[in-house]
Amino acid sequence: MNKRLFILLVLIALFYTLSSPLAPYPFSPFIKVFPILLLLLWALKQLSGSVRLLTLTALIFSGCGDVLLAIPFEQSFIAGLSAFLVAHLFYIVIFARYVNEQQLSNARYHHLAALSMLVYSWIVAQLVMPEETVLKFAVIAYIGVISFMCIAAIFSARNAPWWHLAGALIFALSDTLIAWNAFRESIPLASIWIMASYYLAQYLIIKGIIQLTANAHRET
Repeated sequence: MNKRLFILLVLIALFYTLSSPLAPYPFSPFIKVFPILLLLLWALKQLSGSVRLLTLTALIFSGCGDVLLAIPFEQSFIAGLSAFLVAHLFYIVIFARYVNEQQLSNARYHHLAALSMLVYSWIVAQLVMPEETVLKFAVIAYIGVISFMCIAAIFSARNAPWWHLAGALIFALSDTLIAWNAFRESIPLASIWIMASYYLAQYLIIKGIIQLTANAHRET
């Protein structure tokens, strides 16, 4: 990402993060999603082929999730959750492209990390599970999908810088903050912590995907 685009991304992400306790306010959904649009532009320039299509689709669904969560209506949480669930499915497909059988069978520490992720997800699910039935099933499905997104990132991170893995784990942390704040107890300045970790996670995931594809091209 060139310096100007990066500075613009940081400034807008910082502006929305710090102003998020005041949302919704005029144009706040557009401001919220704008950093994702900048990441989409970056991915469009740096990636090619099916990986670019998958990444752009993941970012489009992420942007839709941002907007749906930013617009107050009755089912906004379920709608936003569903959009992000689909985005994670596309990230899973991308990360899975860079996992081979040898990595699955020989990476002992990766298996331990994957197991730790499952245990973490199970604990979070026990602590934050909502009472309402439809919402409960939606949260279970989402936790399952983001857990496998993190596991796919774990096994694809063996031979490359771990930017996308860091992003996936920070994304899971950000979503844990959302769930804890929504279903367990209020977190002081929750929206600031959530948005800061979310923007960082998305940036690192895209940076990692670009690095993964560059490494794959050098190996062929």
